[in-house]
Amino acid sequence: MKFFKNIKNNKGRQTSLSLRAPQSLNGLSMSKGFTLIELLVVVAIIGILSSVVLASLNSARAKAKDAAIKAAMTQVASVMALNYNEYGSYCQIQPAVWVTASGYTCDSAFSSGLFSGTYGEKARDLCKNIYNNAADPGWSPAGGYKMLIYNEPYDCANKYSWTAFLNNGNGYCSGSSGAKSESGNLGSSPGCYQNP
Repeated sequence: MKFFKNIKNNKGRQTSLSLRAPQSLNGLSMSKGFTLIELLVVVAIIGILSSVVLASLNSARAKAKDAAIKAAMTQVASVMALNYNEYGSYCQIQPAVWVTASGYTCDSAFSSGLFSGTYGEKARDLCKNIYNNAADPGWSPAGGYKMLIYNEPYDCANKYSWTAFLNNGNGYCSGSSGAKSESGNLGSSPGCYQNP
């Protein structure tokens, strides 16, 4: 389609000038948009990049949760030492239970007196922090075995052990001996319930 415009040349005569959008450039046709293939390639690249970023974020999130568990376990050791200094026993904040999603929760242990004394509320808060960051090992019922507060044999006056499942598949224990360990064998590892 041609467009005409009248212009005056430098001698005063009117001339018609044809203005037309170029149909090709060096023999290549000019398109006004992207082809379907180009769009699909861009979408595929964005999908691949986003999956890589999400995988990295999930890994970082799991490592952060594990670090929070370990930090809280260090605080547990301090609270247990303070409790022992005050009462001569760990029994006030050593309920000897699996902390679960229902049943013995950190809150119900506190309200029923399993976390009691001067440090009962702090023990409950640490319990909730650890439980919320711990991984579910996949045992039935779901959420029922993420954390164990226990001792072996039943000697809460002199021994304690707190254990939680990390997001890397291992368990993490903190016991009355001062030992902390990360292991797949939770029973007899240092700090765990058979070796607090």
